[in-house]
Amino acid sequence: MNYPGFVFRALRDDGISAAALLEGTGLTEALLVDPHHRSDFGQLRRFYVNVIAASGDPHIGVRLAGRFRASQVGLPFLTAMHAASFADAIQMLGRFLRLTFPALAFEGPVVPAGGTGSDVSVSIRPTWPLGDIAYFATSGALVVCDGIFRALLQGTQVTQRAELVVAKPEGWDQVASEIPFPVRFEAERNALIFPASLLDTPLPTHDPINLQQLLGVCERLAIQARTGGSAAGQVLRHLEESGMFAASIGQVATALGLSERGLRRQLARSSTSYRRLVQEARYGKAQLLLSDPTRSIATIAFELGFDTPSNFTRSFKQWSGIAPSAFRSGVRPTDQPGRN
Repeated sequence: MNYPGFVFRALRDDGISAAALLEGTGLTEALLVDPHHRSDFGQLRRFYVNVIAASGDPHIGVRLAGRFRASQVGLPFLTAMHAASFADAIQMLGRFLRLTFPALAFEGPVVPAGGTGSDVSVSIRPTWPLGDIAYFATSGALVVCDGIFRALLQGTQVTQRAELVVAKPEGWDQVASEIPFPVRFEAERNALIFPASLLDTPLPTHDPINLQQLLGVCERLAIQARTGGSAAGQVLRHLEESGMFAASIGQVATALGLSERGLRRQLARSSTSYRRLVQEARYGKAQLLLSDPTRSIATIAFELGFDTPSNFTRSFKQWSGIAPSAFRSGVRPTDQPGRN
């Protein structure tokens, strides 16, 4: 809850009503400072939708991320800063950053497609279907990660340029100057690109003793996160990892070691349902598959468990407000009427 808690405190200090930020989320101020609390994606999505609406700023994700400090990431950053080199630190962030940002996976470094090897990139892949908070989450994540990189190298500018999957938002030119690197939109992935020569840079804060102690703590927390967490989060992870979107709630409950009745009850307490989570998972997967031009819409429909392409098209329109063919051609949804 590090980042949602930071966002809540920052906006409350800016004079925005706590009630407006928390409306319909099931969250409280106490839960936002509870280190043991794990919110499900439905709660966090509604919270960030409230943040955008209450602030009246479509670029609030970028601006909040610029105020976030690397030390606030907590254990993943503290562990990475004790690594021997920048490359080792990136590898540790890839393993543990989800302890702070569970909706995002940090991957790399790799040589960008078509690159010469002089540059490398790390990508930030959503692990949950972000939908209408995609720009908020991914743009903010890139800014936060750039801040982490600069903190690890004690002020050195690391990122040369960045890429975002989302379309360029209206008014971007008003906020671009607040970011220390250029951004290319409608890319194939969300990524930060920087010189490969930085990877071998020794970290000035390297400490092998503290590193081993912190690695042990992070490993234990990672195991708890994989086996614990909210029922909604477990269902989403199971659907995304298995790809069995047509599975019944009973089948999923059995896979998670729960009874069907118990799972339904836990999902209801999180103000969600199995049907809604299947829609969330399918919508996220559909967006990824539609970005691959070699896959036909009919093939995608069957991969997602639909019996006909027309049923898939109908559902995608309900989720996004546009047809799959329009999404594939570059049109991006402005609303998700079927998911609110």
